[in-house]
Amino acid sequence: SNYLFQEEYGYLDLDDVDDEHFLRIRTRSGNYKRNIENKKDLFEKYKTIQATEKSLQNLSEANIVGINTAEELLKQREQLERGTRSYDNINITLDANQNHLQNMKSVICGLKNFFIGKSSLPKKNRYPNPPLTAPSKLHNMMEMNNYRSDIYTSSDPSIMLAANKYSAKKNETNKNTTLNENILQILDSVKKLKTLATGLGQEIDNQNELLDNLLGKADRSKVKLTKQSEDILELLK
Repeated sequence: SNYLFQEEYGYLDLDDVDDEHFLRIRTRSGNYKRNIENKKDLFEKYKTIQATEKSLQNLSEANIVGINTAEELLKQREQLERGTRSYDNINITLDANQNHLQNMKSVICGLKNFFIGKSSLPKKNRYPNPPLTAPSKLHNMMEMNNYRSDIYTSSDPSIMLAANKYSAKKNETNKNTTLNENILQILDSVKKLKTLATGLGQEIDNQNELLDNLLGKADRSKVKLTKQSEDILELLK
């Protein structure tokens, strides 16, 4: 004989169970299985939502680090540009001093009158301070996207952990909505991070060129200063 287990009656011989009672038992059993499957599905969605929230948090933290790094790089660029301009001014002054020394050498050697040589001196405003370079691509990107560390942490939606908002979402529809929103925010955060990374890479390359230019100007200043020191010592002999 075939038997069916039911909590109220224990094991029942299927031959002793009428059709109506049998269908009622099967219906309750089917509902129970569906309920288990629904709970399992909801639990899987809950775990997926938790995973997306963790990804959002990690991406947001990476974006914040990127923004802070970009701000520091822009400050560093300003310092490099000011340093470059300072060496430009130093070289201009050294060039003017070299003209003075040449005139003094002419006077001492009796080849030229010092006062006649004054006409060859450069005018004060002949070499105006070179302007700072135009805003970098990184600066423009930061301005265009309103990337600032002081406002990004409080305004970016992906920073807000979805755990709080999830507690108010009880049904499956809301879980699907939350999951879709999280995925969209993940894609947006990845896009922001990629843009930041590209901008940072370009800025580092540009600043390497600025640094090479600055070092070149510093070397030229050193050579000129050494030459002038030698000329002064020669005049004093």
